[in-house]
Amino acid sequence: MKKTALFILIAGLYSITAYAEHSEYLKSLTSSAREKGLARESLELLQPLPGPGKEKVAEKLRSGMAQGAFGRALAVKLQRPTQQGKKSVGYVTDKGSLEVFADGSRFRLRGNLEGVKAVPASSGTGQMPADRLEKLGRDFIQEQLKSLVVLSREDKLTFLGTRYLRQGGSDLQGKAGSEELLANIAIFGREVSGVPVVGSGSKVAVWFSPDGQVVGVDADWPTYRRSTQNVPLLKRDALMKRVESSTTRFAETKDSRLTRFECGYVDLGATRRTARTPVQPGCSVAFQGSDPESGAVSWAKVEYVPAAQKVLPDARWPLASYIARSGEPEPGKQIPVSGVKPAPNAPQRTIEPRK
Repeated sequence: MKKTALFILIAGLYSITAYAEHSEYLKSLTSSAREKGLARESLELLQPLPGPGKEKVAEKLRSGMAQGAFGRALAVKLQRPTQQGKKSVGYVTDKGSLEVFADGSRFRLRGNLEGVKAVPASSGTGQMPADRLEKLGRDFIQEQLKSLVVLSREDKLTFLGTRYLRQGGSDLQGKAGSEELLANIAIFGREVSGVPVVGSGSKVAVWFSPDGQVVGVDADWPTYRRSTQNVPLLKRDALMKRVESSTTRFAETKDSRLTRFECGYVDLGATRRTARTPVQPGCSVAFQGSDPESGAVSWAKVEYVPAAQKVLPDARWPLASYIARSGEPEPGKQIPVSGVKPAPNAPQRTIEPRK
């Protein structure tokens, strides 16, 4: 079991920690990508279709929550927006919340987590095994969310793994108390014609309380149309060269290591996805670094590297735009990304644009 980076401290006395377990499917993506790349000569681009709009989706979700369509814990009546802007619309009450983002393809539901009856983590009574979480999550998505998480004939819902949300605390003298299990989370992704979608897009997470009620949903699920444009892909060795030229090197050091490497369609998520720009093939590269002295995890980052021979410019994907404009990145240099700060202590590279 692997502890994720989700860790919150409140006044030094209370913490919430998530423990993640990757599915065998997700683990296989890393080994396959390292050995074969995308294992294809070419790939059709995907065209994201405009979403129905955040207000329309919010109204549909509000209605479903009020009618109890998502279960008792999410049967919440939401009256007026507590936040409404260009990027999102949100509703918050003491019994739950709803937030819908961008064009409506991304949303987040929460029941009253403070009202969830947590169980001692050491007892093991409320922690669901991965196979049960997968079944419960699939059933919920295919029944209660079928009008919002739509699967075409070419799509496949894939099980990516689990997270177990725990809470704990300590007294004023710093004496730690026992941990309690708050939620079991099943995480799903998508394949399009056998090709996984990597990145934030095409993801669904269903939260279950220890007694099996659905207490939360996170979804970023666009509709894609297959493009008529077919792009040749880099072969495995050329792809690895591009990856290592534009990210931290794969070689493990005492303070840096590769944690995941997945290739497929790169969807960066609702707030970075536009109907004007096709979803291109590429790889997701995740690194984690440790403090040289203590050995504790000090930084983590995910980078996305295009995998096509000819890369299309993408205003929301700086490396894609750089390669489309300036050619292959040069090893040992760093690509500047406007408005993005590097992770603390993370190794960085700089590539100056060609004149």
